[in-house]
Amino acid sequence: MKTIAKLLNYERAPAPRPKRDRPQGWAASTVRVVLFRDAYRGQTIYNRTRKRDQWGRQKVQKRPQGEWITTETPALRIVSDDLWQAAHQRLDTARATYLRTTDGTLWGKPVSGLESRYLLSGLSRCACCGGSMIAHSSGGPRRVPYYTCSIYSNRGPRVCANRLPLPMEAADLAVLDQFADCVLDPDVITGAITDALAELSSDDLTAARTALAHKLKAVEAEQSNLVNAIAATGHVAVLAKTLKDTEQRRAQVEQELAALDRSRVLRPFDLGRAEQVLWTKVDEWRSTLRKQPALARQVLARLIDGRIVFTPDLDKKIYTFEGTATLGNLLKGIVLPKTGESLPSVWYRYGDSNPGPVAENHVS
Repeated sequence: MKTIAKLLNYERAPAPRPKRDRPQGWAASTVRVVLFRDAYRGQTIYNRTRKRDQWGRQKVQKRPQGEWITTETPALRIVSDDLWQAAHQRLDTARATYLRTTDGTLWGKPVSGLESRYLLSGLSRCACCGGSMIAHSSGGPRRVPYYTCSIYSNRGPRVCANRLPLPMEAADLAVLDQFADCVLDPDVITGAITDALAELSSDDLTAARTALAHKLKAVEAEQSNLVNAIAATGHVAVLAKTLKDTEQRRAQVEQELAALDRSRVLRPFDLGRAEQVLWTKVDEWRSTLRKQPALARQVLARLIDGRIVFTPDLDKKIYTFEGTATLGNLLKGIVLPKTGESLPSVWYRYGDSNPGPVAENHVS
């Protein structure tokens, strides 16, 4: 399917409308949608899903295949039955072969949700097209890992012209150096703590507490309605689970209210205590960024706001990169209570205070 997508892009075949901020072009996923669309063989299938549950709440669910309704719509047919069967026989054969060669095990992301072993996978994107930078390795007896643009790799040069490989080791070290020197800089951390405490004014706390009080009142009203519904209908099993979920939400709101009330009695000495706790964590992160890739990836994911953008220079064969880091998650739970959206987000952008390093952030 990837080969077909690249061929269609090379021939400039009209492509489906892309998602926002993505380039227009064919991908393996769109090719698959075409191959499995029943309308192209003159059939329209209804009743695949159920939009509401037995209580009338909006909840989309798949219906059993026996409940599907199939109607013939010859006007929509663009392929013959023979061609459809031949294509799907080819797909079935490939699937069966794949399962045999992998001993029946599907490869992909582990079900345990383990993080990627590559530092910048999912945390970086290509400046040319907005696609993610993904990990690859060169062929030969000594495979060399590198990052490349996923759009170029999966859709071809007609969609994204960024063919420049990004050396993995050099890119990882360059990004980690910037985080250690700029984001986790002592002056930046100290300034962030001071700004965060300054923004935590009494007016902010009052507004946050009012919002939480309204939220608690709504949850309590929902609980009351559920209790009445159980008494009236007797459908205890379904409603009891919903009631339990509502009770958990109520407990969470009450905890947030209690934390907010405690924050009203912040004293000047709290700043020194908070700085001590924060600096302990920062020192641990700085010392382990280069030693433990798994931990370094978690630190980056916690502090990056958006993604790191890599811009290639195809003539010089170098990359420059830029990104925005936020210290909101670092301060949350240390200086400030966990009050959700009322938390101020203190951010620092590479080069805003020190424009020099930006020009030096290159990987060749």
